[in-house]
Parts: sequence; structure tokens; C-alpha cells
Amino acid sequence: MVHSLLGRAAWVFGGLAAATTLAFAALVDRAPAPPQAAPAIREIPAEELFAQHCALCHEARAMTASLRAKPDREGTRRETVDFLRGHGEASGEEDVRIVDFLLGPKAR
Repeated sequence: MVHSLLGRAAWVFGGLAAATTLAFAALVDRAPAPPQAAPAIREIPAEELFAQHCALCHEARAMTASLRAKPDREGTRRETVDFLRGHGEASGEEDVRIVDFLLGPKAR
């Protein structure tokens, strides 16, 4: 009697294990979920970027006057962006936006 009870228990647990394995395999085989769209990040105005990254040590009016006084605006823009690459913690894109802000709309 004990032997038949153990045999039945083995069959039940074996069946449960097989069913669980098949269910797991069916779930794992599914395609991955489509990527979620990243929430839109608010673009910080260039004036705020200057305030965050530059204003502690530099005055905007003085920087603007200094940069705009140079005759080759595009060359000045390029040189200033290159200089800022290793100066401060702003990203490259932020550096370009800060320099464009300082030079004004004629530099674009």
C-alpha cells in the first residue's frame, strides 16, 4: 500500500513538474516587449545653461562683449567651443548652445 501511494505521489509531482516546465517554456518563448518611449526632456534655455555652468566665474555681458568684438565670428565660435570642451562640466551640445547664446543670432 505504501508503495502504491509513493508511486502515485511520484506521478503527481512529476506531472506538476512537467506542467510547470511547459508553462515556463511557453512564457519564455514570447517576444520581448516593445521599448517604451522615453519621456520628453525639457530643453534648458541657453541662458540657463550659462547660469548653471559659467556664471559662477564669468559674467555674461563681459563674455558677450569679448566674443562679439572679434572680427571672425565663425572662427571665434569654433575656437570657443573647442576651448569649452575641456573647460567645465557642460556637454558638447551645451557648449555649442552657450557659445551661440553669447555670440548672438548672427553667429549661426
